[in-house]
Amino acid sequence: LLTAKGELKPAEVALKQAIKLNPAEVDPYMFLVQIYDTQGRHKEAIASVQSMLGKNQDFADGWAQLARLYVADKQKTKALEPAQKAFNLASRDPDKVHLYATLLSVNGQRQKAAAHYQMIIDLNVTQDEAIDQMMAVFKLLGSFEDSVADLKKTEVAAGKQSAGVRLQLAFLYWELKKYAEATS
Repeated sequence: LLTAKGELKPAEVALKQAIKLNPAEVDPYMFLVQIYDTQGRHKEAIASVQSMLGKNQDFADGWAQLARLYVADKQKTKALEPAQKAFNLASRDPDKVHLYATLLSVNGQRQKAAAHYQMIIDLNVTQDEAIDQMMAVFKLLGSFEDSVADLKKTEVAAGKQSAGVRLQLAFLYWELKKYAEATS
């Protein structure tokens, strides 16, 4: 309620108290991380997620959040391990598959990335929410143009056209308003 009203400092204090009272509960950590993240306090957000994961190692959303925070903090290499843990815990979740595939790609593991992008196709992801989550990962990484270039390299490394990579490219071209490329 306090965060919804924009009262972030009192909310931060209340969430820290809730964590102290019940350190195994994930929600207070995740709300605290949101506060830190919106304020650009990535180091504190990372520390909070790491603390939470120390008590809840099977929480896939926590591992995914840690990977995203590392990306936001310009630590793409460090983001790969938590993305892999999130994927290992929730390999049927398109968001986790996409996050892991994208981080594999930007970390130079392009053939493996192409296979994971294909998994997204196999999961039959068509919901707007899932597509929005995919675009959010690309936005964290920087420009959509850079993501297009990286995906093209991933497809070349795969040695063949990949439906999974093609789908990601179509989404990016659409966001860039390059409609002809998106539909080709």
